[in-house]
Amino acid sequence: MKCSPLMVKPAVVYFPIFIERKPNLTHKVKAMNLTINCSENPLSPGCRVTPGQYDTETFASNVFRLTLFSLVILASLIGNCAVVKAIRELPDMRKPLTYYLVTNMAVAELLGSLCLPFLQIYDELKTWIFGSFMCRLVNSLLLLSYFVIPWSLAIIAILRFRVMLTRRIANVHLSCRRLRVMMAIVWLAGVSISLLTFILETQVKSVYDDVSYWCIELFPGETLDNHPSPRLRHFYLTRSLLNFFIPGAIMVIAYGGVASKLKRHIKRNHSREEISMQTSSVLGVTGSGGNSNDTVLIVVSPPPEDGNTGMKDLKKMEHDLLRMIYMIVVIYIGCYIPYQVFFMLEYFRATSWMTWSHFTITRKYAYLLTCFPSALHPICYGTMCKFYANMFSKLILCKK
Repeated sequence: MKCSPLMVKPAVVYFPIFIERKPNLTHKVKAMNLTINCSENPLSPGCRVTPGQYDTETFASNVFRLTLFSLVILASLIGNCAVVKAIRELPDMRKPLTYYLVTNMAVAELLGSLCLPFLQIYDELKTWIFGSFMCRLVNSLLLLSYFVIPWSLAIIAILRFRVMLTRRIANVHLSCRRLRVMMAIVWLAGVSISLLTFILETQVKSVYDDVSYWCIELFPGETLDNHPSPRLRHFYLTRSLLNFFIPGAIMVIAYGGVASKLKRHIKRNHSREEISMQTSSVLGVTGSGGNSNDTVLIVVSPPPEDGNTGMKDLKKMEHDLLRMIYMIVVIYIGCYIPYQVFFMLEYFRATSWMTWSHFTITRKYAYLLTCFPSALHPICYGTMCKFYANMFSKLILCKK
């Protein structure tokens, strides 16, 4: 199934016979020879296959999987549209940077959700029916989407860690210009990586019949006989590091540091928070006796002004955001790791349909799992952050 959230290259496209096919052999000796050849180079002309012979998924499972996929995509489209709309409904105030990065993620997830149905149809039909240009466009846009999502989460993690180190909410805020530059860098880096996919992606005729087509990546001079080549495997590995493992490591390290600091200083921070809520400032003034060295400390209680109320609301928003981001990271890593591991094992020939009878069905559901974050993230926003909960009620439920 051609949908890896970080690499966008599942083995169904590159190893079509790995999905539900096996060599069509005539006698035992020949079978042994062809099994070896097909294991080393499954697209070799010597590997003659019968399409559909290894389909182990039941009809009920297929219906369940496709229905669940449709619901996930629908939820993703509705939820992420609401997230994008919500930031525009926020009153003109100092908005936490996290809100903008969450919106940035929502745009990327919308882009990915629009591409996924094409690849789902491709997997079900076992042929690419949308033409050469769409082959290039869909895969490169999906790769762009899956680059922006993890790096947005990584940037949020870095900012959270920075705030924890300094214990200053103001650090979350950047100028509008710096914010735009930061998000532009993420998107431009994603475009640069996906551009190579757009160049390499190509539509080729299946080696098994004259009516089916595959949408795959081929470096110049390469053919299906040696696909995937060592160079292509190294390219996939590098892309996986950039799209998943490096930002994932940043998230784990940053939030690990946040958790460690919270554990060590939670009591002291709680005490300081109580004090800061009771007093706003301590002023030094000259005593009434005229002695300039006689200083009286006056504690000024915070008046119920809009500025102080706004800061308290801002801190509450930050607390909600922190809880929400933790859950988003857990969902992201938990849903993406299984397919990434499966992808690597398959492309480096550690496992295949020839060595594991449940290979095909496992990969299909591992792929489906990667589609869940785009639908679950908006749910997290609405259930764990009061701002998004209120906005979703207004936008989706038409409540005031």
